[in-house]
Amino acid sequence: MKKVTDYVIVISADATENERRAAAFIRDNIRLVCGKLIPIVNDTQPAVENEIVVGETNREKLDGLVINRYRDNSSGGVWEYFIKIISLR
Repeated sequence: MKKVTDYVIVISADATENERRAAAFIRDNIRLVCGKLIPIVNDTQPAVENEIVVGETNREKLDGLVINRYRDNSSGGVWEYFIKIISLR
């Protein structure tokens, strides 16, 4: 079983400020709990086995996975995301 500290966080090369903030939030909380600061890389880097993907990246094109997103216009147009764990083995 992989440890969360074995992962990297992937964001789009043109990630929004909120996506960058979300990635930093995840990384900082992993550091608080596990004591290790995992890297944040953009999706121009080659894919690796253990990734936490934040936002819309090119990884969806690589694995064919489509993640449904919706915009909550009642909250000023904030995008809502879902968290899924997927094994590509």
